[in-house]
Amino acid sequence: MMSRARLKVVAVAVAALVAVVGAGILLFRKSDGKRPKEVLLTARGALAWAAFEELRRKGGPQVVLLGHSRTLFPDPERRLRELGPSRALFVPAEMRFRPVEGRTLAEAVAAYHGLRVAWIRGGNVAVIERGASDAEVERVRAALESGDAARRRAAAWQSGWVEDVRVLEPLIAAFRDGDEKTRREVRRSALRLGLDALAAAAAENALPLLESLAGDAHDGVRMQAARALGDAGGEKALAVLEELAGDAVGAVRSNVAVALGHVGGGKALALLEKLAGDADVQVRDSVVQALDSLGGEEALPLLEKLARHGMSHTRGNAAFALRSVGGEKALALLENLAGDADGQVRAGAAGALAHVRGEKALPLLETLAGDADDRVRAAAAGALGHVGGEMALVLLEKLAAQEQGLAHLVATDAIGCLGGEKALTVLERFAGHWDKNVRASAAGALGHVGGEKALALLEKLAWDSDLDVRERAAMALGGVGGEKALALLEKLAWHPKNDVRAGAVEALGHIGGEKALAILAKFRGDSYPYVRECTARVLREVGGEKALTILEGLAVDPDGGVRTSAAKALGGFGGEKALALLEKLAWDAHGSVRSNAAKALSEVGGEKAQGVLLRRLAEEKDPAVTRSVMEALRIAFRGDPSVEKALREPGMRESKLDTRVTP
Repeated sequence: MMSRARLKVVAVAVAALVAVVGAGILLFRKSDGKRPKEVLLTARGALAWAAFEELRRKGGPQVVLLGHSRTLFPDPERRLRELGPSRALFVPAEMRFRPVEGRTLAEAVAAYHGLRVAWIRGGNVAVIERGASDAEVERVRAALESGDAARRRAAAWQSGWVEDVRVLEPLIAAFRDGDEKTRREVRRSALRLGLDALAAAAAENALPLLESLAGDAHDGVRMQAARALGDAGGEKALAVLEELAGDAVGAVRSNVAVALGHVGGGKALALLEKLAGDADVQVRDSVVQALDSLGGEEALPLLEKLARHGMSHTRGNAAFALRSVGGEKALALLENLAGDADGQVRAGAAGALAHVRGEKALPLLETLAGDADDRVRAAAAGALGHVGGEMALVLLEKLAAQEQGLAHLVATDAIGCLGGEKALTVLERFAGHWDKNVRASAAGALGHVGGEKALALLEKLAWDSDLDVRERAAMALGGVGGEKALALLEKLAWHPKNDVRAGAVEALGHIGGEKALAILAKFRGDSYPYVRECTARVLREVGGEKALTILEGLAVDPDGGVRTSAAKALGGFGGEKALALLEKLAWDAHGSVRSNAAKALSEVGGEKAQGVLLRRLAEEKDPAVTRSVMEALRIAFRGDPSVEKALREPGMRESKLDTRVTP
């Protein structure tokens, strides 16, 4: 039986592989200042970020998300995985598998999640945001422009919680004109709102702030700043990126490479060629991603060189990136790479063939779909899901029926991305299959298809005899969305199986909005602690005042694990209520709760959070919790005299930082 965590990882990984093969690595090119043309695109499946990337590649607007930060201080060891889109967004089921104008799609995706779109920079950038009232925005703007330093500093902190593009301009001005404490709060708020959104919205006006963050002592902050500099673009951004290209941390250099792909031009290409010789394989991977973003003939010479690299991993990534070059030259290279001795290289070639048109492309994919290596067959399946057509469906059905590994999972998901009655008929057959793995795969694919028939099948699968099938079906409802899916998720709140209720919570978190929150409130009193933990976790993703009200109840839950999840989630909320809840949790009897409350307080920031952490540090007896509190202070309030003094207190290192960990 697959664990819940494993099930979720597999579901996300399979969907991501199909999306990556279909639309490429999720990198956004910067706006060129010209009004974008109207672009028609067909969303294949539920994942909106894949559709938005295709929109940008076709010359449409750049879409960014304001707020919903995954973490202010990502772990460099996790590299790029903590960056990228900070929230899963889904395409409404009625807009899948048919041509839709790009602007209409962006508006519909935002509305689906209870959000809205602000169109800026002449329609070149769509900022998906929660938004704030005119009165709230004006109040914050006025305070940011105040001559009173204390008022301006408080407003700089508050701005991080006002997810409205209208606060960005005065926030940047406050950084330029404010004192050091104000500048610190501006930096924190910018990280919370998302540096990619800030850079896309403000472009060169954001450069002083981004340059400051690029010099931060925290590796994770420099990672984010590097990525955002690519969205800002221009000569000044390129100069900062050139300096960061020599950073001692590989994860920072990786993000520099990604950013250079956004900037483009001869100097960026020269820097990419230099980084292509980096000893860190992750940096070379990012160079390939950057070349994929650049595309065209200018990327071909370096990609051709990397396709001959001694490491198969690098050759495979270069093979995949050839999709953005296209044409006969790329197809000839791919034909050669499709016969490489290493399966990873053949898998990269298979993924690229989804985009490279030519008489040889489909026959090559058919050959690769019968490869001995499961990874190659999986990549070919993802590509066939993007190519579409009768032959693709025949091959995918064959792969899905014969396989039990990754290729089976991807092939089934790819059938869902084809859409249409024939694909739905195949998935209906799979939903009744004797093998539980086939049924679970079918459930995930039905989330891409959407529609009433898919909903009926998912409702049936939610009562399957197998745990994995039930949970996958419940989670898939988040991709279907709509009134009927919400009604079904509400029914699942009373399902007798804990795993189904947990899956329903995940789905509701992905959907978001007022109706989803009303249903989530019912799970606050669920009898199973893990379901309540899931509820706390997804409330951070949904956000807003109503989500905070539900969290208020979970913060006093009798189960320590639930309170720990609530503490983690509260790091994504600002305001006095969230601070008051975290202050109480910082004195919880459970050590894990106190540790996570400390981390959350470092995310919230501000003078009150700093005071709570300093008091906790003075009183804490548990060495493990003390380490968390000290780390929170170092990350969030580095350089503050009172913090530095507290961290240097006599005996602090010896008595507080004992290496023993209490139970």
